[in-house]
Amino acid sequence: MKLLAKTSLIYSLSTTLVFLIGGLVFYYNLRNIVDEESTEHIYLEKTLIDKYVKAHDTIPATPDISSDFISIHTTNKPLKDFLRDTAIFSKEEDEILPYRTLTFSILAGHQYYVVNVSKALFESDDLVEAILISFIIIIVVLLAATFFVNRIASKKLWKPFFSSINLLNEYKIANHSELHFENTSTSEFKDLNMALGKMTEKIAADYKNLKSFTENASHELQTPLSVIMASTENLLQQENFNKKQLEAIQSIHQTARKLSKLNQTLLLLAKIENRQFEEKENVDLGEILKSKLDLYAELISHKEIKVESNISSGIILKIHPALAEIMVSNLLTNAIRYNQKGGLISISLSKEKLIVCNPGEALKSDSEKLFDRFYKGNTFSESTGLGLALVKQVAETNGMKVHYYYKENLHCFEINLLP
Repeated sequence: MKLLAKTSLIYSLSTTLVFLIGGLVFYYNLRNIVDEESTEHIYLEKTLIDKYVKAHDTIPATPDISSDFISIHTTNKPLKDFLRDTAIFSKEEDEILPYRTLTFSILAGHQYYVVNVSKALFESDDLVEAILISFIIIIVVLLAATFFVNRIASKKLWKPFFSSINLLNEYKIANHSELHFENTSTSEFKDLNMALGKMTEKIAADYKNLKSFTENASHELQTPLSVIMASTENLLQQENFNKKQLEAIQSIHQTARKLSKLNQTLLLLAKIENRQFEEKENVDLGEILKSKLDLYAELISHKEIKVESNISSGIILKIHPALAEIMVSNLLTNAIRYNQKGGLISISLSKEKLIVCNPGEALKSDSEKLFDRFYKGNTFSESTGLGLALVKQVAETNGMKVHYYYKENLHCFEINLLP
């Protein structure tokens, strides 16, 4: 959920809760006020009757008293005042309506009388209901107005923030250019933009230094390694060495060649991590698979490996062509290198995934380490331990997921092509 929606929701819920509590308090206070008013009116009627009896020593005629309903009848003894809510049939309304009735006794002309003074409550209820409905309408209108005003105001207030986010999303570290943030009068956004500007400048500088270091280091290492390999090749062609000397020279040559390959792979990993392969094209993954299989056909034939392939046509990926070839090449070379003579390579390519499998014994270590740099499933001397790390790096850089599983004596590497 977006921040603007969250803040609007929080404001709406909190305001609704406050109005709900306030509405309940308002309703009960209004109800109490109306009830007290009705009760006071009844006791006022009682006072008027008492005054009339004291002045005239007789009970008043019912029509002369201003009340909703009064009944008077004789009794033999005095009664205590008694206030109750009841229901009385109204001829005018032709229905039973709620009343509040005060029953009391009074002495007039040596005779006790019971007087019932009633006050209609339905008029008060109608008043409370009308006020409550008006209050609810006001609350709804106020909530709606608050919500829309908050949305409009928040969009305007948060506009510099979203502008900064868009600038960061479009920022490319490879071709760094100074970020020009939108002017704002909000102090917090000013501080944020200043911090982001300093951060991107530092990141760009660090990236440039790292890129320069990796390229220079790789170049400087490659030169002496090439010299060592060339020198050892020349020495191997000479005949004035004994067997042990030749083996030592050959070991030096193989180690230098491996170190050269390792150096090139590490440089490639650094370039991928530094997003130096940003130019993406529509690449036919099936065609790359077929071309790599043709390229490795001699090696596959030498190990007498059977290839079972189910490659769908027209599987297009948006990726740098070199990275697509690196990913496919490393998967296939891994399947060939760790395969057994007379073994099998199973390749499946669909719109959703690419799967490459080869037979072998189950791993004795954690399968999650397969994609770690310099991890080797066995002690194969030619392996640098970076092939699967490269596969994972290429896949994740391009929004794909790669994982390993072991099923029916097959080691399988699956790349989910869909993000």
